[in-house]
Amino acid sequence: MDEADVLIENAAHSEKGYCRIDMDEGDIRFDNVEMKSIEVQCDEGDIFGDQIMANEFRILSDEGHIDVAFDPQTDGRYAFNTDEGDIELTLPRSSSVQVKLWTDEGRIQTNTDLIVRRFDDGEQVEGEIGQAGGAMLKASTDEGDIRFNVK
Repeated sequence: MDEADVLIENAAHSEKGYCRIDMDEGDIRFDNVEMKSIEVQCDEGDIFGDQIMANEFRILSDEGHIDVAFDPQTDGRYAFNTDEGDIELTLPRSSSVQVKLWTDEGRIQTNTDLIVRRFDDGEQVEGEIGQAGGAMLKASTDEGDIRFNVK
């Protein structure tokens, strides 16, 4: 898709559902979505998600913000990357996740006990929240900030 805004809401296909969106310009929003796998690639645009449940995310943006609230599955794999933009991730307090966050030029903020380490112009976080052996979560931005919170 070249230019458009996309809204996917109230979709429940958790066992076999697969969603793939590849677009040049526009915002993408997921609301109340349950899928097995979600893959999004956007050159210019913001990606939003609320009340999402999936075993796998792969969300990429060249120029845009990523703001997603989701419930990670125990064996889930989640990757978020933007070259230029902020990332905000919100998980339930009961989540068990292995976390790796990094920004080349920016800051990381979290309301967890994870330790933020500074290097050059960026920061990184690596650790676990919840019980050991949970989902894998990676988020990175070249130029932007990351906010990682549990509620």
